[in-house]
Amino acid sequence: MFTSSIVLNEWRHYVFQYDGTKQIIYENGLKIDENTITLSLNTQQKFTIGAKFNNTGAFNGRLYDFRYYNRVLPQNQITDIYNNNTSYGDEVIQLYNTDVARTEGFSHANIAKFDGINYLSIPYTPTLNTPQFTVSIWVNAAKLAFG
Repeated sequence: MFTSSIVLNEWRHYVFQYDGTKQIIYENGLKIDENTITLSLNTQQKFTIGAKFNNTGAFNGRLYDFRYYNRVLPQNQITDIYNNNTSYGDEVIQLYNTDVARTEGFSHANIAKFDGINYLSIPYTPTLNTPQFTVSIWVNAAKLAFG
């Protein structure tokens, strides 16, 4: 895992991709990690944001503009999301709070503030469990404690 690059109390943009054979991680538009890995397709578990699927390892901090794509995004689209907040219209899911971002500025925006206990849970759906995917999210971590 890439926890050494996570800076506390600072907004960072992360992209997590899986193309069927490789997991690639980007931070602020730049590739920081790549691993060959085989992931099993999830056929029954809920989709969680802010914790592992079994409700352990809860995240402590704020998240903004969560996006799930059922495809691998090319580098230029990752850069456009980071630099320009570009949406492509084919997001399977996109969670953000435009009212907070518009009225209070990006530094106060979040889809949820996680305290190490709470998390978002989305019931199982095949559209969030695809053999290739990209997840894009802004992260402001308060702690690096994952259980």
